[in-house]
Amino acid sequence: KADSAFRRAIQLSPGYVNAHKWYGDVLNAAGQRDQALASFTRALQLDPLSAITNANLGGMFLARGDTAQALARTQKALALDPTLPLALRMIARMYFARGDTAAFFAAQERLAANSTRAGASADALRRAWQSGGHDAVCRKQIEAFTAGKLWFERADWRAELGDFDGAFHDLDLAVKERSILLPLVRGEILNPAFQRDPRFGALLRRVGLQGGG
Repeated sequence: KADSAFRRAIQLSPGYVNAHKWYGDVLNAAGQRDQALASFTRALQLDPLSAITNANLGGMFLARGDTAQALARTQKALALDPTLPLALRMIARMYFARGDTAAFFAAQERLAANSTRAGASADALRRAWQSGGHDAVCRKQIEAFTAGKLWFERADWRAELGDFDGAFHDLDLAVKERSILLPLVRGEILNPAFQRDPRFGALLRRVGLQGGG
């Protein structure tokens, strides 16, 4: 029904930016990534100074494995809105995944100042890095998100740690609690290898999202 309504809105008003942007959200949730990319791209053509649309495009490129484009779009989003939580979360995770710890800690500090989904403080993560490197930071984040029952965040960091079994357990908890983030699960778990796991496709079908990957 959302798909039909957005297509009708765009037909009636082809220049309506939000219709293209929100339709991209619907298409992405449904796993229609090529169409979602096209919809976000059209929204950006209509409004090049939209921070959230730049961030959405960054997420689309990240899902495709194009980290250079993802980083460029996310940096553009933050140039337009330095406090945008979605962009800060993505760029912090990208910096961490590529081993740029100085940039990661700086982005983490900004995320903590603008979002309740940052996890442990940057200082705590620095101490974890000094004591145990990559895996210690992941465990510190998992511990932080356990306290807040932020299952998607915990699953994302478990996936970064390589604990796919634990990540799927966390997502099962999110399903059990009917998390409002379930339609956005493709954008919440940023590890491409995790999304290629057959259990991820099964999860999508279980919660009524078509596609499976």
